[in-house]
Amino acid sequence: MRIRVDGGTAAKAAGIVASFGLFAWGVQANVGGVDGNGAAQSRMCAQLRADAERMPAETRDRARQTADEACENGFHTVPPARRVAESAPRTFPAGDVRPTAPAERAGSVARARTDLPYFAVRIGRLPRDGAATVGGVALPQGSRRGSYWATDAPTPNAAALAARLAKAFPQTGLWPVLWDWEDTPDGYTDQTTKPSAADRVDVRSALTRVLQAYGGGEIGALAAASPRPERLPDPFAQLADAGDLKAENGAAILLVPVHRPADTIAALGAVQTEVAPNEDLTAVARSWEERFGAIVTKAGPSEVAFSIAAPPTDDGQALLLAAEQIAFSPEGDLGEAADLAPALRRDAPGDDTTGREAWFFGWPD
Repeated sequence: MRIRVDGGTAAKAAGIVASFGLFAWGVQANVGGVDGNGAAQSRMCAQLRADAERMPAETRDRARQTADEACENGFHTVPPARRVAESAPRTFPAGDVRPTAPAERAGSVARARTDLPYFAVRIGRLPRDGAATVGGVALPQGSRRGSYWATDAPTPNAAALAARLAKAFPQTGLWPVLWDWEDTPDGYTDQTTKPSAADRVDVRSALTRVLQAYGGGEIGALAAASPRPERLPDPFAQLADAGDLKAENGAAILLVPVHRPADTIAALGAVQTEVAPNEDLTAVARSWEERFGAIVTKAGPSEVAFSIAAPPTDDGQALLLAAEQIAFSPEGDLGEAADLAPALRRDAPGDDTTGREAWFFGWPD
């Protein structure tokens, strides 16, 4: 059955949709630009809610919801695509999830393809040497180390401080990464890569190249995305609960200027391996970030840890993900895919959260 709409009704509907689209864009553009100051955020949210009340009756409820979500959910929202210079949508092979490819101009992102757990429109500026306050979070003595800033000594409450920094990340553009090795990161972070190099990487092809180099076959399909919970778990609490932090020494806090946590692999340069270039590893991390809410939380010499918000929910997808992980770190003692997969599921049995809520990877020097 076809329903005919007269020209006047269609024009009115188009106007309503356009006005709501402009309102939603304004919400993201304005809230995304707030600099972490609590009073400024409160004023902005009050203005957004007032604007919502002035929307046409047909879209007022949606406008209210959009404003409420932006103001109350920790600002973990990717801004929608700009209305200028839009390119034609790209098509990808079935089962292939490409990483987001934002255009970087003067440290800002003009567009993003998908929602992310954490996203900063603008990358941040590193604090000066000494004690610093970032996003309202007071940090101990630290110093600039080239591409990042780091506390000068391990901090016993590093995970708690990092959790607060993560909440402020959409405004600060500085993602916190924990480093709990005795050696300082200075000697291990000299192989940085521009995160934008990952824009051109096909994730499935990159993993297949590694797998075939180690005598394996082909990554036939990537695991499907899992539904993300309404409330994101604290990624740094998940890391601590997994028991991989050296609590007796604490950890140094590194601040890395990036648009998204996955990009810290390229920007930090701590992973030094011949298995795959940093842009390939970053592209895979971006894809996991999109599909499973996998957040980079810790780094070390040729190692990286992720906290997981949305693990796979069934055996088939867990098996596909296990194959991806083995290709990502082929010498990481992960075992066979069939043995690894059960630990990756959301309802994995036992009290050990490793696999279900935290992933750890390492590469040979």
